[in-house]
Amino acid sequence: MRWLPINISIIFMILSGIVFGQMRIDCDGLEMEAGSDFISKGKYASSVRTWHSDSLSDASIVLCPAGLHRSSQDDIKKRYSFDWTVKYNNIYLKTKEGLIIEGLNEHGFSASLMFLNNSQLAGKEKEHIPIAASLVINFFIDHFKCVDTALLAVWDVRIYDDLGMTCGWPFRIVLHDSAGSTAYIEHIDGHKRVYTPGSPALIVDGPDYARLITIKYLQDSIPGNKAEMRYLQIQKEIDSDSFDGMIFYYIKNHPEIPFLEITRGHSRNAQLLILKRTDAICFEIQKLEFKTGVETILKVF
Repeated sequence: MRWLPINISIIFMILSGIVFGQMRIDCDGLEMEAGSDFISKGKYASSVRTWHSDSLSDASIVLCPAGLHRSSQDDIKKRYSFDWTVKYNNIYLKTKEGLIIEGLNEHGFSASLMFLNNSQLAGKEKEHIPIAASLVINFFIDHFKCVDTALLAVWDVRIYDDLGMTCGWPFRIVLHDSAGSTAYIEHIDGHKRVYTPGSPALIVDGPDYARLITIKYLQDSIPGNKAEMRYLQIQKEIDSDSFDGMIFYYIKNHPEIPFLEITRGHSRNAQLLILKRTDAICFEIQKLEFKTGVETILKVF
């Protein structure tokens, strides 16, 4: 994909701040089975994530500098916290409700959330490092530059829900890096599951990954909903080598749905392109100005 030459200093009004105020998130306003995520296979890894754009109205991009300090409170030992220093410059996308859904750091390592039906986090226990759900994307892009090292830490952390969402925490975590590696981290019945498919890798919002593999490889399996049908439609396009320039088959053939597309460039010249039909914004991390000790908030669309 050709990156658009856009001067973000002209497009955006820049505000300074550390965090947005948290509030209770009403799940009725979220479209939970509309999106897909795909990472390409090739010399230069790139990936595409689609969202129903109604879920991202008034979202913001936050520029986070290396050296910033973060803290995740412990939901069990109230007086203690897990503190860390951000290792890599990164940017992340935050909804107006305070939900961080997407992030990319200067090494082209990305972390994002995708909706997962029947997601259930593990119960409280003291052995693992507590990571608040509101900071889980930050935890990954602050610390890691490749999937392999991130997965070494996955088994030592415990995510707990601090967002007050009316539907719990209905997400899986998706990781991509500059080598084209992918990982899906899911919580099913309170148990952590980690999958590392080879590229090209495709997943859709809704079904767990085990279910997607089942409908793909077992001939007598019948897709149970639109998300599963979309998975098979896009997978067919990929397998037939007619996949057209990283633009999803489903988007092209469903122009009535208000999709927003996020394309990530995972090379050392890491880039994040946000495309909303006719509007586009491109962030090149190496060219962004990161202010020491403070996050910068950029309004999106």
